[in-house]
Amino acid sequence: MEKPYVILRTYFFTHQAEMALNKLNSEGIDAYLSDKNMGSFSFLGAGTGGVKLHIAKDDIDRAQEILSDSQIQRLKNLQYEN
Repeated sequence: MEKPYVILRTYFFTHQAEMALNKLNSEGIDAYLSDKNMGSFSFLGAGTGGVKLHIAKDDIDRAQEILSDSQIQRLKNLQYEN
């Protein structure tokens, strides 16, 4: 039986969604993007709800933790750069 997928997050910009996707994939979580091309065009992305990051329903908690840790690390790196 195929795993059910859910939308974990939605991004306005394609590059942000791709960064999140790559981070999850590097941690072994299967994920994919939908409406990827629409996010590049702000007037179209807003109409479709942005670029959607889909993951298996069973991976929700782990994926949220990975992305949260990743965001915290980026903020720490910005602190040290300034």
